[in-house]
Amino acid sequence: MPKKNKSAFNLTKTEYLRAIARETAKMSYPGGMSGRLLRNNKKNRAKDAIEEFFVSNFPIENLWDEKVKCRGYKKWHKQQVEALSGVIKKYKKNKRENTYFAISVKLVDTFMHQLMKYEEFRYLYKELHLPLDTQAFDNLVAKLEEIGEKPQMGELRKLVNRYKKKAFTINSDDYIEIQKGLLELVKIWNKGLSEFEIKARIELNCLLWAK
Repeated sequence: MPKKNKSAFNLTKTEYLRAIARETAKMSYPGGMSGRLLRNNKKNRAKDAIEEFFVSNFPIENLWDEKVKCRGYKKWHKQQVEALSGVIKKYKKNKRENTYFAISVKLVDTFMHQLMKYEEFRYLYKELHLPLDTQAFDNLVAKLEEIGEKPQMGELRKLVNRYKKKAFTINSDDYIEIQKGLLELVKIWNKGLSEFEIKARIELNCLLWAK
């Protein structure tokens, strides 16, 4: 009987997915979140706890096996944000205006965005929500001004202006309305604002985050 290879590359599916989750969680954690929004000292390592959530509690195998259907992504996404909020409650700094939801949804959305570099998860690409933070809101304000007054952008414009200076105070209802508005923005884009089309709202990220 041949000797089993004990090298680092002889991984089970579960081990491989845990490695993907850990790497993706590390890549997804915003540098400015520790200290500003979450406690991250020797006794309260928010970054480590969040990483462990994605490694041990996030249902990455269900995503890999395509058990999360596109039509059910909204409900699934809500469940993950609620689960991560339970971790965030232990580490959030005492700023009442910031919400567990806003911090958690930013982390989940960024994680899902980073996860798309693995082909097995890309079937959900068009369902992804755009990560929202202060920089995204500031740039979105500018972009909406550039395209001018459009009736279908009215609600998005109102909400973006409401949260542009306090991104991490957003509630779940307004968050969903903003994500819906971003889908409308994609439609406007594809009707002639550029010489090429974009496939999903996540592709707005390069315009709304990077400077």
